[in-house]
Amino acid sequence: MTPRNDPATEPVNDAGDGFAPQWLGPEHLPAIAADAARLAVYLEQQAATVTVNYCGHRYYFWVTLFACLLAKRRALLPPSAERQAAKRILPAEPKLLLDDELVAKHCQYRADDQLSASSLLAKAAAAPRFVTVFTSGSTGAPKPIDKTWQSLAGRAASYVDTVFPAASRIVAMVPQQHMYGLETSQFTSLLDGFTVYGSSTAYPAAVAEAVSNSERPVVLVSTPMMLQLLLKSAVSLQELAGIVSATSPLSADLKREVELRFGCAVTEIYGFSEAGSVAWRRDTEAWQLLPGLRAVQQADSTVVCDKNGPFARIEDSVELIGDNQLLLKGRPADLVKIGGKRASLAGLTQQLLQLPMIDDAHISYSAETSRLEAFVVSTDSPREIRRAFAARCDLSFVPRKIQKVSRIPRSAAGKVTAEGLALLRQEAVSS
Repeated sequence: MTPRNDPATEPVNDAGDGFAPQWLGPEHLPAIAADAARLAVYLEQQAATVTVNYCGHRYYFWVTLFACLLAKRRALLPPSAERQAAKRILPAEPKLLLDDELVAKHCQYRADDQLSASSLLAKAAAAPRFVTVFTSGSTGAPKPIDKTWQSLAGRAASYVDTVFPAASRIVAMVPQQHMYGLETSQFTSLLDGFTVYGSSTAYPAAVAEAVSNSERPVVLVSTPMMLQLLLKSAVSLQELAGIVSATSPLSADLKREVELRFGCAVTEIYGFSEAGSVAWRRDTEAWQLLPGLRAVQQADSTVVCDKNGPFARIEDSVELIGDNQLLLKGRPADLVKIGGKRASLAGLTQQLLQLPMIDDAHISYSAETSRLEAFVVSTDSPREIRRAFAARCDLSFVPRKIQKVSRIPRSAAGKVTAEGLALLRQEAVSS
């Protein structure tokens, strides 16, 4: 990826007066390159050859990734913000955990003549592996997936003009360690015309602060779960230029409520860790494949192709419309059939979350009992919750057992992993 204005040909701008910039854009790449070279010296002095990037600020995140490139260290993006998760990914490898506090000690926030931005990008493009991401772990243990610079940067550059309004300012609730956040809130910061809020904004109050710090409307990058959180909060957001949502499809009711509350259109992205973002939609049921991509049926599976041919298989059940549109039928593990009717577990959870009495919730299917199970965070009784849910949901899909829990253990992207579901069931048994 080369920013649409090459930073090497632009005036060199420092990142800030001794601190990371509030808004991150391509003009900061020369300073990032210099700080990456400084951090690389430290990494080369450490025994561990594998790093885990826990940086929350996007400036430090870039510095860490590029330092790993320069120091020839493998860069891992953890599937969870929990530090213990680092022990479970590639457990045989000694690892060095890097966060904002540690990385900041090696930053001077200014460019120098040791390493130009263009040279750094050339090194990134030539590397056989730039970073290792992990699947969410929603159906099992998180799996590592190696990504090249070209696959990540090329994809982001190919669709930003489709998904984002021109000259966007982006505020992301999604962490950059997640594949969706990596593309939409990290790689976009290197594209001319785009700036990204540097700090983490996972909660409504932080979102409101970030939005208020922009002199023009921002695009909010979020998820259905996080949008539910915003709707239930008391925060007031000034004008938004748009909202981008991914990780699961929005229900029609939730999409309508979000657009009415925040006064802007919602664009949805469909993708998965193995491929990244592959399709989008705004006001249609069908998903449009992103520029340069097409889908083809091969035997019993659907694969996504780019100019080089097939590169990823779609695990969800889909129906193709030509070679550039698809209807999403759902992931087999997310679909349940009860009384001859089908429903999506994610869709049912969204409906439950829309009840005012629900602070958080998750619906799953127990193979052991062959029944739906609901876990809720609420002050109301299970009986009251069941009655309210039955008023808005097909009775076939109202769980017989609704279990109150202290919290729903979610990943930073808002998903409940297989490990998190096991914890919920354990709490339900012991309560």
